[in-house]
Amino acid sequence: MTEKDGSSPRLIPIGSLLRRSWHRYNRQFDTLIWIPVLPSLAVALASYLGLFSGGLAGTLAIGVNIIGFVLSLLAALALTYAAQNDKQFGESYWYALGNLLPYFWVYVLSLALMSGGLFLLIIPAAVLAVWLAFTEYVFVVEGARGLSALLKSKEYVRGRFWPVVLRLLAALLIGMIVSLVADAIGRLGGPSGLIAANLLIGILLPPFLVIYMLEIYGDLRQLRPEVAGTEVRRSRGWFVGTAIWGVAAAALFILIVASGYLGRL
Repeated sequence: MTEKDGSSPRLIPIGSLLRRSWHRYNRQFDTLIWIPVLPSLAVALASYLGLFSGGLAGTLAIGVNIIGFVLSLLAALALTYAAQNDKQFGESYWYALGNLLPYFWVYVLSLALMSGGLFLLIIPAAVLAVWLAFTEYVFVVEGARGLSALLKSKEYVRGRFWPVVLRLLAALLIGMIVSLVADAIGRLGGPSGLIAANLLIGILLPPFLVIYMLEIYGDLRQLRPEVAGTEVRRSRGWFVGTAIWGVAAAALFILIVASGYLGRL
């Protein structure tokens, strides 16, 4: 965070953000690296089963994907909790288990909002993605639940939308480059090599990205300390309406597709 000539405080430069995140990543590496292992193994197993078409392998792949989804939610909570509080593997997953249901509700609300944004066109969905980018961190660090976690994330971004966008794009670019390099190397080893490369990236990359996002979130909290201790009301009605529209539009879309499919039978 910097302040020049009495102007409004700004987020730290992207270069400084990356250096600070990398330093913290190296310091916490031994602890954080183990947390994404479980969901990454589930994804790798599902990918391996997907190499075999139909039959028992296909059924098992569906089951493993469901387990992997639950594990990914747990890992997201555990990783954020561990990175924020310097906690170990067991304590972090214990926290995640105790908060899985309220976090799942926040996840559902986020999906409903994003669905509403998509059915309102691409630009509203992109704006919502930026507003909601810090929901997980508000949930873990401040203990906000339900719609409050989403509203607080938006409130932190308010007034600094484009600086936040640039920092999110930097994270996206890093993830894309690392994934493309790993994908190219993995393809040299065929399908098994690709699965192994994706497994490695699924373990190594998420801790860095979580730390990076925590650093931005921490900077935003310093700039807007009043948000943490208040109940945000701004945009509540708009969020509720968009979420309802998202659920209704998605249901209508599924109904239309299903009717068209059944009509051809």
